[in-house]
Amino acid sequence: MPTATRLCAPMYLRGAHGENDSSVSISPHSSDVIAFDPDQLSATLLDRFAIPLDGLISAWDRALGRA
Repeated sequence: MPTATRLCAPMYLRGAHGENDSSVSISPHSSDVIAFDPDQLSATLLDRFAIPLDGLISAWDRALGRA
């Protein structure tokens, strides 16, 4: 039977905010650890999730009433 298989490990995009179980609700803005190269953030978002960084920032600003 034919199948489609993705060989790379799955990645999930999740927000850190006070409404979920992330530690940001306990200690906001205290994350010292960055598990990726910040210079590659834009490329990673686009390659792995098809999300343009400027679009994400724009949507976040609108959601927070800053746009």
